Amino acid sequence: ADMPGAFEVGPVFRAENSNTARHLCEFTGLDLEMPIRWHYDEVIQVIHETLSSIFLRLEEEHQEELTIIRKMYPSEAPKFPPSEPCVLHWDEAMELLRSNGEPREDIMADLSTNEEKLLGNLVREKYGSDLFFLDQYPSAVRPFYTMPSKEKPEFS
Repeated sequence: ADMPGAFEVGPVFRAENSNTARHLCEFTGLDLEMPIRWHYDEVIQVIHETLSSIFLRLEEEHQEELTIIRKMYPSEAPKFPPSEPCVLHWDEAMELLRSNGEPREDIMADLSTNEEKLLGNLVREKYGSDLFFLDQYPSAVRPFYTMPSKEKPEFS
């Protein structure tokens, strides 16, 4: 608790059977440990500032490499609000999906890959951000160690 925070960038190796396009067995991880003084929004702010800084510096310092990569894999620079993170609560995310033709039988079920992609596109369209935080996720689909919300224990 005396430390203001610890950060680590390092290799991660997973020995699990996850043969999907969404799971990597080897990747470089960015780990963060920090004290929370008042609310976990502090962590969201630090993550937003860290990722925003990384994205901006990549665009500024590696334009040549990004041009080559974007010719092979068509894409554009990520969009995000520079100072304040884009935070959606679960209810708002469900409403965005519903109002765009994706009604869900069980609104407390985890998001499918297609729903995640659609939500990302909808958030970019509505808020101009590729980087967003989905808050108040259903507790039932989160790991056991995720702290439930005091106001709504069915969410974390």
